[in-house]
Amino acid sequence: MSSKYKGNSSRFFIMKKFEEIKKVEDLAKALNITINKLYYFSNNSNKPNKLYTQFTITKKLGGERTINAPKKELKKALNKLFIILKNRHLNYTKEKKIKDKISFGFKKNNGIIDNAKNHRNKKYVLNVDIKNFFDSFHFGRICGFFMKSKEFKINSKNNDTVKKISILISNLLCYKQCLPQGSPCSPILSNLIFRTIDYEILKLSKKYKLKYTRYADDMTFSTNDNNFLNSYENFISELNECINKNGFKINDKKTQIEFYKSRQRVTGLVVNQKLSVRREFYKNTKSMALNFYRNGYFKINDKIGKLNQLEGRFSFINQIDKFNNIESNKYENKNKDFYYVLNSREKQYKLFLFYKFFYNPSKPIIITEGKTDILYIKAALKKFYEKYPNIIQKNLNGTFSYKVKFLAKENKQFSNYKERLDKNFQQIEIILKDVIENIDDKKLEDIIQYVIDSIEKIKEIFKSKIVANKTSFEKIKLKLNYFWEEIVNKKTSKELNEIWNEIINIYKNIKITNLKKVNKFLYFFKYWFFRGF
Repeated sequence: MSSKYKGNSSRFFIMKKFEEIKKVEDLAKALNITINKLYYFSNNSNKPNKLYTQFTITKKLGGERTINAPKKELKKALNKLFIILKNRHLNYTKEKKIKDKISFGFKKNNGIIDNAKNHRNKKYVLNVDIKNFFDSFHFGRICGFFMKSKEFKINSKNNDTVKKISILISNLLCYKQCLPQGSPCSPILSNLIFRTIDYEILKLSKKYKLKYTRYADDMTFSTNDNNFLNSYENFISELNECINKNGFKINDKKTQIEFYKSRQRVTGLVVNQKLSVRREFYKNTKSMALNFYRNGYFKINDKIGKLNQLEGRFSFINQIDKFNNIESNKYENKNKDFYYVLNSREKQYKLFLFYKFFYNPSKPIIITEGKTDILYIKAALKKFYEKYPNIIQKNLNGTFSYKVKFLAKENKQFSNYKERLDKNFQQIEIILKDVIENIDDKKLEDIIQYVIDSIEKIKEIFKSKIVANKTSFEKIKLKLNYFWEEIVNKKTSKELNEIWNEIINIYKNIKITNLKKVNKFLYFFKYWFFRGF
């Protein structure tokens, strides 16, 4: 192939595999650029002004972090290189049956939750930060990785070619002779190179009976070993030695050990019992939302915040709640049709979504019923766009812009709440029919006993959490007790339904001032009953 290869201008670009890169021309073709452009991107003298944009962001604990982001043309090439590296790594680990349970940063389907959950309910949690993490991956280390790694060594018998391509790739990846924060390839490459060090640290951790995980530059160790405090200094000394010999340094200012009786944090999440966000984070988010509802604006770090920032905070909090709900249902609720009552954080998120989509939407909203309704409506609008200029307009480049928003009932943001709150007591009645008519006697007796025990627990919950109208509650309680007595006597489903309907009628006739409290009671009842199935 000629050295004047012009790159693939076709819209149907075919991604090459890493092992197919055997010469410089292959590398250029893989990145869909010319060879001249490849050398231009790899020339360090071009990078400071022409190829990278530099800006700073504020760190959580004060100070600033410098970000060096590649400009559009270079970023396209680096994105392709990232996909090539990622695919090679996925195929290699699958082929060799390698499972990485140490590093959780910068990976698909992995995040701070997956990292933090490894350290729940531990007596001691130790957090250690690696100083100047990305800056420590210098050109020599990266070049050596591509020349020596079995996984990523260039597939050529000519050592000079291997060296040449390794240098080109390393120069392409580096900015000022190290990995830049802001490049799409820096996260995956840092994980790949640090992997051998992870195994060394894991071996050291096992020696001291510690659980070890890493999220980018944050290393976390945890244990229930009562003697760990006695060996703490020795462990830190050996860890320092291991990190230093590999060309990295520990940030002593951020090294922190946290005890069970204090708040233990891992990658920003509290891990003492179940995962949770810091209380201050939730309170600040709630306060921002209330200010936004009342005044139309809110502030983050003394700057006017944006709606998507607020949504991101609520979404993050909800992600933790969703994880905890799933974990609870594994052990406590085996019937997937029934869930807990919404907690206060979920209610605040629901309120925010209602405000965003219905009370103060940026555009009018069309709510659709079926999954494909949106596609059909959009297709129709595109065909008749001239008749509906207030809904759709055609851009100069041939694309279309909509002046409305579409919201499907299946929208994931609403599905969890819909499942929890839309279930009415008729569904309980249907399930009861099925249970009573089809279950064997021994199983029925077990469930009945469980329900009887659960009712006692409901009473305790009621006493501690709910103060409803006493007369109304007594009626419901008597009917419930009678209902279960009838189950014991194996009444027919028709008779049981009549009893159940009486309970529902009492529920419906309660004064509106007590409706919310009794509703809460009935949700507790529903939860305790179906927990037994």
